[in-house]
Amino acid sequence: MRTLVDPAISEKDKACDSAIQTTGQDTKNHLWEMDTRLVKSDNPKEILDHIIRTVKLFYQRYSDYAVVIESEVFQKVLAFDLRQRLLEENLNIRVIEVRHQGNQGKHQRIIGMQPKWETRAIHLLPGSPLIEQYRYYRPNLRGARLDGIDAQSWMGNEEVSVPYTAAQPIIGGIPEEARNG
Repeated sequence: MRTLVDPAISEKDKACDSAIQTTGQDTKNHLWEMDTRLVKSDNPKEILDHIIRTVKLFYQRYSDYAVVIESEVFQKVLAFDLRQRLLEENLNIRVIEVRHQGNQGKHQRIIGMQPKWETRAIHLLPGSPLIEQYRYYRPNLRGARLDGIDAQSWMGNEEVSVPYTAAQPIIGGIPEEARNG
């Protein structure tokens, strides 16, 4: 189980959102969306608060739980602050910092998810913002919101994806929290 974070700080209408996306992986290598939050804020504390709330929802259920956070430029400071907040809250959670190779690397990761999407090995929650992002994704499409699938695409990275030897596979399906919403 991973909470994947793609932080962005801006409140402009056309700016990216911070994506806080939680995905589990089962023994058949299927991905299951457990939670997605798209946060528009220029306040790093607000983004950290959303991450901590998400962590508290999932970390006790999965022994291999980790937070994956992009760490470029300001994001590096946010990753440091996240580690500090986790310590302050007495949460023993592994934080995996990842770096991408610009827009090209992002699009390569997202395109790498296409076979899973086409074989229906990516399972999304009803009403998820990821549905539209996957459905209408085109490489190099300007102005398109890709924040959620950009975050989830890190599950294709071997540093991030759950190793089978120590993994606690998830049971697929709609989580209880989503059924009553």
